[in-house]
Amino acid sequence: DNPDDRWLLGEILRGRGHTVTACEDAESAWAAYRESHPPLIVLDWVLPEIDGLELCRLIREDDRGPGCVILVVTARASADDLRMVLEAGADDYIPKPLNLPLFEIRLAVAEQRVKNLREQERTRLELEGKTRELETLFQNLDEVIFSIDVSQGELSHVSPAIVELLGVFPEAVMRDRTVWKDFLLPPELRDVEDLAEWMSDKHSLTFEYEALRPDGDTRWVKSTLKPGLSPEGAVIRVDGFVSDLTARRVVEEELSARNQELQTLYRVSEVTLATSDLDKAFQEILKEVGEATAFPVCYLERLDEERDRLVLARAHGLQVPTDGSAEIPLQDTISGLAVEERKPVAVEDARSHPRFRNDFLRRVGLRSYVAFPLLASGKVQGVLTLADTEIREIPLRLLAWGESLANSLASFVERVEAERALRKGEQQALALAGELTQANDELEAFAYSVSHDLRAPLRTMQGFAHALIQEHGEDLPPQAGDFAQRIIASGQEAEELIRDLLFYSRMSFEELQLEEIELGQAVADAHRQVGGDLEERRAVLIAPDEFPTVRAHHTTLVQILANLLSNAVKFVPDEREPE
Repeated sequence: DNPDDRWLLGEILRGRGHTVTACEDAESAWAAYRESHPPLIVLDWVLPEIDGLELCRLIREDDRGPGCVILVVTARASADDLRMVLEAGADDYIPKPLNLPLFEIRLAVAEQRVKNLREQERTRLELEGKTRELETLFQNLDEVIFSIDVSQGELSHVSPAIVELLGVFPEAVMRDRTVWKDFLLPPELRDVEDLAEWMSDKHSLTFEYEALRPDGDTRWVKSTLKPGLSPEGAVIRVDGFVSDLTARRVVEEELSARNQELQTLYRVSEVTLATSDLDKAFQEILKEVGEATAFPVCYLERLDEERDRLVLARAHGLQVPTDGSAEIPLQDTISGLAVEERKPVAVEDARSHPRFRNDFLRRVGLRSYVAFPLLASGKVQGVLTLADTEIREIPLRLLAWGESLANSLASFVERVEAERALRKGEQQALALAGELTQANDELEAFAYSVSHDLRAPLRTMQGFAHALIQEHGEDLPPQAGDFAQRIIASGQEAEELIRDLLFYSRMSFEELQLEEIELGQAVADAHRQVGGDLEERRAVLIAPDEFPTVRAHHTTLVQILANLLSNAVKFVPDEREPE
């Protein structure tokens, strides 16, 4: 309540890093305490109305009071006074007048105590949290934790998970020795009279076994046992936990079945890749499928679309009839339903199915029936069927696997038929190529023959026309001489046409091999070939000094250039000199 002391103490505390709430009486201090619950409280003993010791007692009686450190400032220094301070709940006292070095020491001790209290509170809260977590874990564990008092031969503790595993509440389990022994202990330990002696030299034991629940259901469980020892080393209890392996066993069985199915698909793929013989491949494949699925009867039917029938082609565990009954109308068999719906069809008892009317199949006595259509490129080629004379459950996993297998077989059939068609086409192509080669040879021979035979009369005609002009040119009338000249010119044109025809016939049978050619050399060769025509027309050929190198067939390129030059000369009027 002294403003100077209040200011001095506040400054000292602020200087040590504290946030300070200063109060001038006990009533306002009590209100401030309840609002913020500060960890460090400095009280003056002598205060108006309620004194510091009474306030100290109020704080300590509060729920959160034990968690703070209280220093009482007092001018009283007798032993009784100090005892009263400590009995009121203060942690320490600070004498007046203030000795600042001593006050700093007392504050340092108080601050350390605050840290310790905070650490203790944090540790307590963590411990409580961990305890709650362990309790929750214990309550929610899937594994059953238990403890057996070996001296009494009684189950002393069992976790709530026993309800899920055994279907019985913990209290009922602990009362019924037969129930807990048959479920928590493996068969080899249920009749052990002295469990402590039996476990004395064991560190821990693990068992997997099938246990029977009171409701008649069975579970696969894993039980781990460990002896609990007294300080003297004697076995006084057996602790353990039991976990349900039923789901894992189901998964393991599923994985085992899946692995077998994948191995079967792999072996089927090997067979289909190694051969193009459908009958041989199908016989081996059906045997593999029967072993993998445990279906005693497996057979393949080919679809005859024109007659709406399925023809029994290959079978395992079934004799294929030769009397024509192997051809089954689609409407008389469940396989026909698979063809129509283009998806697997499964029937656990086919005898009552309206589509199971074929006499041959009924005589065989088939009951469970699964049919998979062979689909490839959107077309049904046939059906793979698994059957049994006994009624059996057909799992969805089998339907998915069988569909994959059927698609693989359909692709195999499609590939074999495509290879057959390709081989047939290759044979036809080879035969046609031989015929074309022979025809080309005959055509080339014909072209040579025609060119030779046509030239002979042309030369004769030109020779007589030349002779007529040379020997009788002066006696011939001008028109007759012109006619003779025209005969000679027409003969020359006809010879050129025959020569071009012969060249074309040669080119049409010659494979054009491209090579690097100097274009300038090709132009020079073409120039020499038509040089006479150019000189006759006094044509001027203008060409650059250098040409590029090109890829071409030399003979053809020269002939093309020669034809271009020849045409350029022919189609220039007579009164003009070509360039």
